[in-house]
Amino acid sequence: MSKVCVFLADGVEEIEALTVVDILRRGGVTVETVSITDSKSVTSSHKITIQADRLLSEINFDETAMIVLPGGMPGTKNLEACAPLMEQVDRFHAQGKYLSAICAAPSIFGHKGLLKGRTACCFPDFESHLEGAVVTKNPVEGATYGVFTKEDILDVNGEVAVKADTMVDTAVTTASGQAIFAADLPLANYYVKEVESPEGYVMDDTVYDVDFTYKDPLTAVLEKEITVEETPIIVEVSKTDITTGKELKGATLEVIDSDGEVYASWVTDGKPHQLEAIPAGDYTLKETASPYGYLIANEVEFTVEETGEIQKVAMSDERVKGAVEIYKTDSKTKSPIKGVEFELRNKDGKVLAKLITDKKGYAKTALLDIGTYDEEGNFEKDIPYYVVETKAAKGYVIDTTPHEVLLQYDDSAVENVVYTLKLKNKPEKPKLPQTGGGYKPWMFGVAGGFLIGAGIYLNRRRKRRKV
Repeated sequence: MSKVCVFLADGVEEIEALTVVDILRRGGVTVETVSITDSKSVTSSHKITIQADRLLSEINFDETAMIVLPGGMPGTKNLEACAPLMEQVDRFHAQGKYLSAICAAPSIFGHKGLLKGRTACCFPDFESHLEGAVVTKNPVEGATYGVFTKEDILDVNGEVAVKADTMVDTAVTTASGQAIFAADLPLANYYVKEVESPEGYVMDDTVYDVDFTYKDPLTAVLEKEITVEETPIIVEVSKTDITTGKELKGATLEVIDSDGEVYASWVTDGKPHQLEAIPAGDYTLKETASPYGYLIANEVEFTVEETGEIQKVAMSDERVKGAVEIYKTDSKTKSPIKGVEFELRNKDGKVLAKLITDKKGYAKTALLDIGTYDEEGNFEKDIPYYVVETKAAKGYVIDTTPHEVLLQYDDSAVENVVYTLKLKNKPEKPKLPQTGGGYKPWMFGVAGGFLIGAGIYLNRRRKRRKV
């Protein structure tokens, strides 16, 4: 039986998924929601738990008539990262079967080159990802235009009825981008210009002349059609590695307006991100999640001006650093031990730093690199370090065990990593005390001779008594 499958990933925009399900089921179409994770429970972008009908591994795609990919962030990114699902998308396209995507998700088709020669739409912030799609001019709603007299209009007596530069009518563009002036205008020369631009667009200063003078006796009503273009306000946001200056992938960013509302959010893809038709005003650029290996950046406040020039906002991420701190204590008394010496070594045994514990038994390294990065700034792997005790404090047994340290962290880092080693030393075993002063070998000889002599003397006395 043919059916439609709506695929769900963590971070999905729930309304975009469930509205499709609702409408299709009302129309009698068999629809199943499918989780691409190992669980049927999927968490939406607004932290709502959705229970899917099936897991991806349970789907027979030969019985599936359409694949639907809802948008949302990071749901769209998670869908695109699912290799088994993407294989089926390619297969459906090759077979001419139905593919559908909503909001940010059409960017997946753009990245795959499936939109060449096709008309497509998506969330405005992702239009640059519709690679190969047919570009059309979108209608602009809410622009107010006025009709003005270009010259004085005279009445039948030759008196000025309407002075030049008087606005005689207004019209507002609809969702179709059209504005129709309904007033019956006397024959004269007029001009049309924008008097109020919609939010997110630059005021159009162009003056469009309209000739409504006498044409011929057969023309009862003169009509004039004017095509105008609104210039959107564009802000380009860059997220870069502060070390290399290269654009970073995998940072989750939000633009927050002056009312504290989230105007836009996205995950960086290694290219500057454009916000098109953003209203003029004050905003804050906030990083909510950083790529692994980078600190979350401080917020950036910026003001959007009403201009047709692209306005640029930049935010840079610093690479996470790490330090190793050591606490050395007595294994029995737990008292801190001063003067213990350590070496910090790399995997090849090279000494990178030397440390000595203070009166609190404490020592700490300078900041260290936590890992290696590729040319694009992506984190590659951890750098292992080794802490080795090289000299114990007086009265303690040295512990030469190498302690491996990996400067890792969970989630996004808001500060540098500190790895803590709590180490103990055993006191040396006490030696038995020596009695009678210092040891002198000659004293044993004297004592032995004395004892022998005493024995001979006593033996002779016994013999005399018997006699």
